[in-house]
This record gives sequence, C-alpha cells and structure tokens, in this order.
Amino acid sequence: MIRAFARQTDQSGTVIGVNAVTPAEGARLMQMPDYHIWFDACAPSDDDYRWLDQTFHFHPLTIEDAKQHDPRAKVTEYEGYLFITLHTPRRQDEHEESDEIHVWLSGKYFVSVHDLDNPIINNLIELQRMNFSLSEWGASFLLYRLSDLVVDAYFPVLDNLGDRMDSLEDRIVSDISQNQLNEIFALKQDLVFLRKTIGPMREVFNSLLIRRYSLIDERALVYLRDVYEHIVRFYDIIDSYRDLASNALDAYLSTVSNNLNLVMKRLTIITTIFMPLTFVTGFFGMNFVHLPFENDLVFWTAMAVMLFGVVGMLLWFKHERWL
Repeated sequence: MIRAFARQTDQSGTVIGVNAVTPAEGARLMQMPDYHIWFDACAPSDDDYRWLDQTFHFHPLTIEDAKQHDPRAKVTEYEGYLFITLHTPRRQDEHEESDEIHVWLSGKYFVSVHDLDNPIINNLIELQRMNFSLSEWGASFLLYRLSDLVVDAYFPVLDNLGDRMDSLEDRIVSDISQNQLNEIFALKQDLVFLRKTIGPMREVFNSLLIRRYSLIDERALVYLRDVYEHIVRFYDIIDSYRDLASNALDAYLSTVSNNLNLVMKRLTIITTIFMPLTFVTGFFGMNFVHLPFENDLVFWTAMAVMLFGVVGMLLWFKHERWL
C-alpha cells in the first residue's frame, strides 16, 4: 500500500500545508515547483514496487535491498537521489529484533518503504501535519525527523537492558541458579545484535555529516549531528553493557566454583572424621555380639578413642576456620 502527502509552499518558501493525496496525484504534483511529495509504502506488493520503479526509475540494486530482510544500514548516492537504510528496534519472543526503513531522498520527493505498520512512520506523519516550522528544508526535514524518531526508539531498549543487567547482578550475588546462566547468554545475544545494528547506522550518519551530500540541506546538518552523537552514545553504552555482561558471567562462574568448593570442603571434613572411626572399628573387628578380645574395658576404650577423636577433629577444624 502506497500513500502520499503533498507539502505545498508559497513563493517565499513558507509551507502552506501538508495534505494527503493519492500516489498518482502525488506523482503529478511532484512536477510542480511549489510542491514536495512524501510517498510511504507499507508492506509493498510487487505492483507497488513496479509503480515506484516506473515513476522514479530507481536503481535495481535499491529495489532489491528494499525487498530483502535485514540488510546492513547504509547510505548510497545515486544520480539525483540518496538511498538510505535505517533500522528500528522491536522486541519479539524475548529477543531484540529490528525492522528496516528504506528511504529514497531527492530534492522533490521523499520515498519510504517498510514491511510492517511502523509506529515511527505514523508518528512522523503526525509531526509533519502539526509542525511546519522546519518543513522548508523539504526532504532533509523528513530525514532528520525520521532519524530522530528512530534514535528515540532505542532509549527504552537500552533502559530495559540496563534494568535487566542490574537485576541479574543482584540475583547472582544473593541467590544463584541455573536460569541466571541462560539470562546472561540471552543478554549477551541481545547486546551483540544491537551492536551489529547500531554500528552501521553510526557510519551512515557519520557519512552524511562528513561527505556533505548536496541533497542534504545545510541547515539540517546540525540536527543530524545531534542524532549522530546519540548513536555514538548508544554504541558506547552497549560496549559497557557487554563488559558488564562478561563480568556477570565471570561472577556467576566464580560463585558456582566457590559453592562447589564449599560442598567439597564439607564432604572432605565428613570423610576425614570417619576415617579414624573406620580404622578403629576395622582393626578391632567391632561387633555387638562378640566384644573385642572378649574384654569390656577394651571395648569402652575403643569407643572413647573414637568419640574423643571426632570431638578433637571438630575442634581442630573450627580452630582452622574450616567449619
């Protein structure tokens, strides 16, 4: 499904309004100097891609990238337009996923393509209708607004990861369990995925700032720089979380090892206590039918040796702080 929005300006360049139009009408208005058109394709069909190709004559590689899933975020310059791919976060099945938004940007039009009904695009539509203050930038305004909304969507994701990390560290210290190991690996997997997602987007905005593409309005660069700084901050936070996750794994393994050592120490103490008892009873062939050497004194002497031996070893273990 393709929808179109026409932004009309007067002779001074001031935006008069933004109205929804049909794709065919948008293609016609695009030829007029006082109109800039935004075409948005949500879950486009083959007919929709064919219409985009016939209307804008996009390079086949850009159409192929738009049809594929999970391509690397990038910006590529073609004759007359820029092709940009961005990723938006999405939580699914207790794992971090991402959706792609593909953008063709020109001086007269802004084309966005995405597979799902993306709330970021819906928010962008409302922002464009309510605020015209920066709309004189045309497609650069839409690119900035879209980038800002994409970056803002990562804030709750990182906050959630931070909360998960804090909770995991507290539980590792207080009450360790096997489930925590699974949580650590799930957390590390999410962090690796986000790093692979945000890293290329950092390169995209760095390229937009350094190369100074002619299709990007100079007034938009200071705002795009702010977006870039947020992404760099996210990347640093993810790296710090990865270090914390590795530390949590080390703490988990150390705690498990310490608990195992405590168990082995207790078992060793028990074994050590019973060793002299076993020796004494084995030496005398102890039983309760025929007393050792048929002498009551020898029997009670053996019992006293075993009792005082056990008490003595317990006192010694306590003195050495093994108990």
